[in-house]
Amino acid sequence: MSNNKKSILCVIPARSGSTRIKNKNLTKLGGKSLVKLAYDTAIESEVFTRVVVSTDKKEMADGHPWVKRPDNISGAMADISDATADALRQCEIQDSCIYDYVATLQPAVPVRTAKIIRQLYSRVVENNCLGGVTGVEVVPWLWLQENGKAKNSWYPSDYPRSQEFKGISHWQEVNSVQIASRDVVLNGNRWGVPLAIEIMPSYAVIDIDDQEDLDRAQVIFPYIMKALELDEYSKGFVLSEINGISK
Repeated sequence: MSNNKKSILCVIPARSGSTRIKNKNLTKLGGKSLVKLAYDTAIESEVFTRVVVSTDKKEMADGHPWVKRPDNISGAMADISDATADALRQCEIQDSCIYDYVATLQPAVPVRTAKIIRQLYSRVVENNCLGGVTGVEVVPWLWLQENGKAKNSWYPSDYPRSQEFKGISHWQEVNSVQIASRDVVLNGNRWGVPLAIEIMPSYAVIDIDDQEDLDRAQVIFPYIMKALELDEYSKGFVLSEINGISK
């Protein structure tokens, strides 16, 4: 990890009003609640200056340090960016300090390790990035379909061969770990450019939205985490421009 020491707040957003799974953030995987999984991994990483749960109900913090999230940003349509910015403001007042970065660990996206957190954080700091996210590598032959109509990512060019993708990577954003600079957070954004990307193995995706997702996760989560701990897979890069827009 970089010796360029920065102060970084970790926010675990855990509102109480989930409708598809009641008290979703307190449901358990591998014997721990989703909130506790996020909190324990954050502490294990030894990256963060402070770790807090942002929630509208104390019990959702599962006994961990927390800040009260206002009701007006705790509903079903609330943006995590608002909760992160609110937690940052509260913690800076409480701690009488200014944080350099804020990390967000979403409990419902639970596949992460302390090593992955450290690697992403180092990439952000060492490259003076305004943000960082985790993702997984995906195949380049991507399709989009809606109501029986589809398009693929290479049309109208000919069907591509794998050799044609040399030097090109295709990946899916999976926000198990998200980092942003203080200014980016206070401006209401999730990240900024330059943006560091930490790529996890393709199997490292769990995103729990409904009961079916949870049932599946409770079966496969231990195996995914075991594989991730043993896997030497390590890929990452920095994006200097997104959709033609740079810093």
